[in-house]
Amino acid sequence: MIKKIGFIGVGHIAHYMLTGFARTENNFEFILADPDQDNLSRVSKQFTPQFKCAVTLDNQRAVDKSELIILAVRPDHMEAALAGLTFRPDQLVASVVAGASLNLLDRFVSPAKPIRVLPISCVAINKSPILIFPENQPVQTLFSLLGQVHVLPDETTFTPGTALVGAFYAWIFALMDETAGWTADQGIDPTVARQLVIQTIEGACAMASHQKEKSLIQIWDTLATPGGISEYGAKILKERGCLKAWPDALEAVTRKMES
Repeated sequence: MIKKIGFIGVGHIAHYMLTGFARTENNFEFILADPDQDNLSRVSKQFTPQFKCAVTLDNQRAVDKSELIILAVRPDHMEAALAGLTFRPDQLVASVVAGASLNLLDRFVSPAKPIRVLPISCVAINKSPILIFPENQPVQTLFSLLGQVHVLPDETTFTPGTALVGAFYAWIFALMDETAGWTADQGIDPTVARQLVIQTIEGACAMASHQKEKSLIQIWDTLATPGGISEYGAKILKERGCLKAWPDALEAVTRKMES
């Protein structure tokens, strides 16, 4: 297991990952590099009780002291963060930078090996689906502590995978809010309404996981009793284009990332 891990960039996604790592029983040594001294101090203070955590304003120092570097900066900050850095052939660079191709990463981190990784905020509770390309066992082993790792077959699938795991994940919260709001408007206590929405989605996900032998549409068919409320409501959703809007939005996001 990799133990010495450097972070270049300590923003939201890095914080989520550190929170998830802190929930494990591994003795990691982190060195955190970020241009914001105040942010570094806050993060170091929070996580030092869980593991060794050094901080620096110098990205090269983080590289020099790490087996694996997690690149967690914004896409428009990536080139500046990596410019002039020197990497070793034995190092791995796990990039969580959206849209950064392996070819682009290789220009900056060679002779280290770049790996594309996509975690989402639920890494903080070790429940994230995590996309990885290309296959790399040390990186897969490390990130499996934060959720379920899925190695993609080629880099071209990383963009639609990002649309699903990244954007769709966020949209679910907006859908939950709309549904909980409607439920509360019917007179149900808002706290109860929120829990009902969460528990209903949790139940659906659990059933889908449990009934692995059935496709998702087959499960739907068992619920859509002819003339029943599920079928009636789904008909309205289809007539208004609500269901098709989801893949349309995923397609739009994919095209945006590829442009």
